[in-house]
Amino acid sequence: MGAGGRVMVALSGGVLAVVDPVSAQGFNLPLTEVAAVAWGALRLPSVPNMPLTADIAFLGDDGAGVRQVWRLAKDGSAAQPITAHDSSIDSFDIAADGSTVAYVSGETLWLFTPNPDIATPLVTGAGITHPALNAAADQVAYAAPDGVYLVDAAGGEPRRVLEGYSEPAFFDARGALIARLSDGDLAMYTLETGDVQRLGSFRVARPLPDGRLMALGAVSSTQRDGLYVLDPGRAEPVQIFAPPNGTISDAALLASGAFRVIVIRSDGLPGAASCVRHSAGTRPGEHPGRAVSERRAPLAGRLHARRFCQRRGHDGGLQYGLIRRERDHSTCARREYPLCPIQLILILSA
Repeated sequence: MGAGGRVMVALSGGVLAVVDPVSAQGFNLPLTEVAAVAWGALRLPSVPNMPLTADIAFLGDDGAGVRQVWRLAKDGSAAQPITAHDSSIDSFDIAADGSTVAYVSGETLWLFTPNPDIATPLVTGAGITHPALNAAADQVAYAAPDGVYLVDAAGGEPRRVLEGYSEPAFFDARGALIARLSDGDLAMYTLETGDVQRLGSFRVARPLPDGRLMALGAVSSTQRDGLYVLDPGRAEPVQIFAPPNGTISDAALLASGAFRVIVIRSDGLPGAASCVRHSAGTRPGEHPGRAVSERRAPLAGRLHARRFCQRRGHDGGLQYGLIRRERDHSTCARREYPLCPIQLILILSA
């Protein structure tokens, strides 16, 4: 039984039947060689009709089995590779110019510059991860097994600035690094003074244009997970949104001043994508976040499995259909669904 007890499946002789236990309605799926069946949570592959707020850089196969850094422009044009390294890239960061890339391949930290179009090795050593570029693209931070290091983009000897820390990211507005402590909390390290300020048990913290931080998670393990705005050293963290059911997977600040938030529900399914406005001047401890819109995302095609959908129709009965892959969206056999709530994973015998 899957989908929270709303659907039952029966497998016999390679034939799979699907039954609604409430109405006793059921039918056989058009498959005759099913060897096993399991339920799995759907992920959120795409959200249509929501324009990108910025270009996206990501790791992807170049067609020859080598992972490169690619750029997907916010104008919707096709993704293009930025790098052309001869071996797969493990992690990277891209500068504000959208072209300078610091990346790790094997045990070497490289810097790719667009003019001249060249990749230069900066540091070689075991366990290098999490490269990070500052806004001027003249410094690279990275994590090693013994801590966080800084190295000039022009080359030179790297210097360790934080022992036992990991996952560095630049916070240029404060002349600082955001890094993770060994106990899992995030902290802000001021480069000029060496001062360290613990921020909280957040999963991620990103700079905002006004010099504050957007953080996902919680100040402490006893507090509710949500979206926070931090002004380190000047004000207490303010929670502006906490989903009633689940955790925030990601968030972004829009030009309108609202935050776009993607929530994963506690049952593992994606919630509706929401836009949340932050009321300026809200006192710490208040809950100023307000969802101003929601959109649901259709599935973007099947991945290693056929997906079976169920939905209650206008007549109150359940409607079923197999999702068929389309170029830009997915449709069910009867109609297009805004969001299919379950996924049935079928293993077909050879």
